[in-house]
Amino acid sequence: METSRIWHCVDSHTEGMPTRVVVGGVGVLPGTTMEERRQYLMKEADHLRTWL
Repeated sequence: METSRIWHCVDSHTEGMPTRVVVGGVGVLPGTTMEERRQYLMKEADHLRTWL
């Protein structure tokens, strides 16, 4: 999976919980459903989470 050096993120605050949603710069994730993409990120690309 190819990533760029610049990520586009949206930070939000919902009921006391801060969140950050990556909306660009990560490339296309493998998988046809969001659950498959989530599983891929957890198993194969957790380093992306730690970079944030």
